[in-house]
Amino acid sequence: MTSNKSQANKPIIDHEKERKKDVDIIIDSNHPRKVVVAGPGTGKSFLFKQLIQSEKNRGKKDFLAITFIGKLCDDLADDLAGLAKTTTLHSFAKEFVEKNCPDFNYYPDIHKLIEDDLKIMEINDYVIGDEAYKERTYFYKAVGHADVVFYAVQFCKKHPEKIPIYDLILVDEYQDFNQTESEFIDQLASKNNIIIVGDDDQALYEFKGSSPNFIRENTTVRSFHLVAKRCFATWLVCRQNAHST
Repeated sequence: MTSNKSQANKPIIDHEKERKKDVDIIIDSNHPRKVVVAGPGTGKSFLFKQLIQSEKNRGKKDFLAITFIGKLCDDLADDLAGLAKTTTLHSFAKEFVEKNCPDFNYYPDIHKLIEDDLKIMEINDYVIGDEAYKERTYFYKAVGHADVVFYAVQFCKKHPEKIPIYDLILVDEYQDFNQTESEFIDQLASKNNIIIVGDDDQALYEFKGSSPNFIRENTTVRSFHLVAKRCFATWLVCRQNAHST
């Protein structure tokens, strides 16, 4: 009986109200760059829809949603139901490079051909973007899946005036991005209001260089908000509590 009384006296949590409170804090922040640490069941789709609706209420209409792989992109597109242009990061980088570098073609596996060339030249120690690799890229005038994000980043650095402008950019599954992909997001953030969402406990692609540290590093906790400084860009990080969807 005591146990039942204890449970009866337990406060009932209004999860919808709590979730809305968290989302309102994020929406009301006027910081142009935000990172939301949100795990499964925290209502990311609800957050994205509310963010877009808030901007639409202010007369904005040009939104971009970026995620990591095609399946997640399809899911995100379904969730947003046409509210934003939805794409994977690599597809967006491909589109960006093709638009701005019309003399270059896109061949998905060009890096394999370049790798074979370098082996013939007895160059076994190379990385995408070093001088030997770039020489072959310019020889073939082609980029592919493995290097298109790298060249998108380089183009942004050389021609920052060409960085595309949107009313709001939403980035999902950020914990799966590697250093180069993260740097591309930083380049976009230099010209755009941007919201990044990721779960630092769910990094699944560490074998390709992704790391939860891109969310965690250089952060200091301060109440609901974490302020982080990374790659010369200052981010406001809002940590959402785990609420039911």
